[in-house]
Amino acid sequence: MRPIERISVFAGIALAIIITLSGRGTGGYAFAHNTSQAAGIKIATVDIYAIAERIMSAPDLKQAREDLATSWQAKADALSKELKEMDNDLAVLPQNDPKVQDLLKKAQNKQQDYQKLQQDRQVELERINSAQLIDAFNKIRAAVDSVAGKLEYTHVFSNREFDRQITTVTLSQTLQELLARPVIKGNPADDITKAVMAEMRITP
Repeated sequence: MRPIERISVFAGIALAIIITLSGRGTGGYAFAHNTSQAAGIKIATVDIYAIAERIMSAPDLKQAREDLATSWQAKADALSKELKEMDNDLAVLPQNDPKVQDLLKKAQNKQQDYQKLQQDRQVELERINSAQLIDAFNKIRAAVDSVAGKLEYTHVFSNREFDRQITTVTLSQTLQELLARPVIKGNPADDITKAVMAEMRITP
C-alpha cells in the first residue's frame, strides 16, 4: 500500500472515531446516535511510540546492540586488513609475476566474503532491534491492559500524544508522524501514556 493510500485509510478510521466520540453525524439512519451501543464504551489513547523509545534507550538494551555491532565490526576489520595486505602485495609485484593472478583471485574471493559479512551484519542488527522492539511492545500492551482495567477504559487506541508537535524535516519522516496520529480529535484527559509509563516504572 502506498503512503497516500495509507493516509486515506487512517483518515477513514479517524473519522469513525471522531463520530463515535462526538455522537454526531451528518444526518440519516447510518449516523444516528445509538445509546444502547454507546453505553459502556470508554475510549483512551496511548503513545506507544514514546514509551517504546524510552524502553529501547535502556542501557542494557543499548549495550546488547552495541556489543553485537562491535563483534561484527571486528570481523569486518580483520577482512579489511587482509584485503589491504593483498593490495599492498599486488602493488609491489611485477605484472608478469605468476603470483599476481593467484593473488588477484584470492583478493576477489576475500572481497566477496567482505560483502557477505556486511549483509549478514545488517541482518543480525535488524534481528536484535526487531526482537527488542517486539518484546517492548508486548510489555507495553500488558501495561496498557492493566491501566485500562483500573481506569475502566474499554478501548485504547495507539496515538501520538495530542500536545506533541511535529518537527520533522523530510517527507518520509513527516508521513510516519502523520500515520502515528490516527486519532485526529480526542480528549487529552483520556491520554493514558503517563499512567502506562508509571505502571512500567518508566520516567516520563
